[in-house]
Amino acid sequence: MDSPLRRSSHCLVPASGFYEWREEGGDKQPWYFSAADGQELALAGLWEEWRGPDAPPLLSCTILVGTANDLVAPIHDRMAVILGADDYATWLDPARPLETIATLLHPCPSKWLRGWRVSRAVNVARAEGAALIAPVGDDAGA
Repeated sequence: MDSPLRRSSHCLVPASGFYEWREEGGDKQPWYFSAADGQELALAGLWEEWRGPDAPPLLSCTILVGTANDLVAPIHDRMAVILGADDYATWLDPARPLETIATLLHPCPSKWLRGWRVSRAVNVARAEGAALIAPVGDDAGA
């Protein structure tokens, strides 16, 4: 059987950050994580094109998730796979052996990220704006 890593094409998904939730007092408290250096993150992704018999092509992608690093683990046990710039070419090269690509699927170093509590307003699908990544509570001065 083919590996899922070979049935799709690899891509990098740029992101300014990501959310994870931790249960606190019976409620889920959102946290926002971004790059410690303020740059964009590159999330390991897979994309593919689906063609139905009478439908236009549909492009889709997914972000790979793995074990959380030491910074994210107290909040959630999983996180997106974040690649360093030195690994972009390896991840994107379809000729690389699967064993080589698999070595990239590990948690990024904790020092690459910073995180803080944010408003529960992120739980509302229609909410948007910079306020959704602003620190709240004990982290408001961070």
